[in-house]
Amino acid sequence: MTRKNKIAVLVSFSGQGGVERSFALLVNEIVAVGVEVDLLLIKRKSPHLAALSPAVNQIHLKRQHAVTCINEVADYLRKETPQALLVAKHRAILAALKARKKAGTDTPITGVVGINVTQSLAHRSRLQRWHWGRLMRNEYPKLNGIIAVSEGVREDLLTTTGMPAERITAIKNPVTTADMIREAKAAVDHPWMRDDFDEPVVISVGRLTKNKDHQTLLKAFRLINDEVPSRLLILGEGPERPTLERAIAETGLLDRVQLPGFVDRPWAWMAKSSLFVLSSFAEGSGNVLTEAMAVGIPVVSTDCPSGPNEMLDGGRIAPLVPIGDAAALAEACIGVLKTGIAPSLLEEAVAPFKAEVAARSYLAFMKVNAPF
Repeated sequence: MTRKNKIAVLVSFSGQGGVERSFALLVNEIVAVGVEVDLLLIKRKSPHLAALSPAVNQIHLKRQHAVTCINEVADYLRKETPQALLVAKHRAILAALKARKKAGTDTPITGVVGINVTQSLAHRSRLQRWHWGRLMRNEYPKLNGIIAVSEGVREDLLTTTGMPAERITAIKNPVTTADMIREAKAAVDHPWMRDDFDEPVVISVGRLTKNKDHQTLLKAFRLINDEVPSRLLILGEGPERPTLERAIAETGLLDRVQLPGFVDRPWAWMAKSSLFVLSSFAEGSGNVLTEAMAVGIPVVSTDCPSGPNEMLDGGRIAPLVPIGDAAALAEACIGVLKTGIAPSLLEEAVAPFKAEVAARSYLAFMKVNAPF
């Protein structure tokens, strides 16, 4: 018999990124409204695990890979009969569909997609693009529904999967909470974060990967610093660190740019900065933009697919610049540093990203009633 008011969530907590934080916030809010959550963890190596509510029932799968955990997930579906299964990321979605078939259950499965697939595959080989597209067209229609993190991602999914429009929805990521706003007021042990530091601080947060295009940000910052003497902090860790460190040294900005690494509560750093910059090639949603605006800091972003344009209302809220254009990025940043952005615009932009709103929207789409 199906267990009403109980859902399962299949996900990998495998890094420091926005997916892990979003899902931690999401499941915390779901249990807060009275729905039980069994969190089936494929991988569990993430600092965001510490943010999970004790009310979330963590189930550590023995097989820590989407391909090899299918039998465990099938056994779980047969024994626990959750009302619905929520799954994040491509490989886990495919594994969940195979597990349901193996279990012989009719558990409704909803996939969550956080990337613009077409844009993300643009630099892959033709064979890889064909293979990924074939899997999505053949397998994703077996899902009961898909939640996209932005309208841009939703439109891309409608094209790539061929699914009916009513089975794919867009729900804003859960990003802001009262705890986050409170934690943003905490002190930060860094000389540039002190109240008496007298130069603007530009900040960016994200994994040090090519997709984040920090190289363009560094080029832009050199132009910014020539006009408005400033400092740049890039929070995050990743494979591009050595390349970025060399670039910083070569441009003579060692005293102006720092890479502090991953920090647990980046919003405390954001709140004490003058400007947040997103320089990415592609973002499903761009949670860090929301976090920055939620703590009152102006932002500038590339007009990358798919989230920033929606979030910033086509540039009405804050400037959007072409991808990879260091000069345009610098010009926009200088403008915001000199004039600022009205707090009312920032508040307007972040209003749809409250975690409780997202949780209730997820449950409604999955047809799960929230008792509270």
